Amino acid sequence: MRRADPSAKALIFSQYVTTIEWLKTRLTQAGFGYRFISGSMPLKQRAKAINAFQQDPPTTVFLLSMRSGSVGINLTAASHVFLMEPALNPALEEQAIGRAWRMGQQRTVTVKKFYVKAS
Repeated sequence: MRRADPSAKALIFSQYVTTIEWLKTRLTQAGFGYRFISGSMPLKQRAKAINAFQQDPPTTVFLLSMRSGSVGINLTAASHVFLMEPALNPALEEQAIGRAWRMGQQRTVTVKKFYVKAS
């Protein structure tokens, strides 16, 4: 993604805090600027993270929990959506994708879902 378009931004959704924590470590090691929100984060702090992702060019990745980040947030700066594991409720996945794929989106949105064989 970064090689093809250095300005591209991505949303990464996970249902598990451990996955988000692991991703934070890996993104830092790889030199990606990122923001995140969690269910326990105060609203002011969430708004600050959202604004930074939308407005700050070096911030290219936004980590979100599937439940706390899939509803009511406009993240049209992103053109890539990664779903780290399938949701039990397909409507949650649609809501997550809808954070990027909505009115105001200027780019084609690419969605990738990750599956682990025999899991």
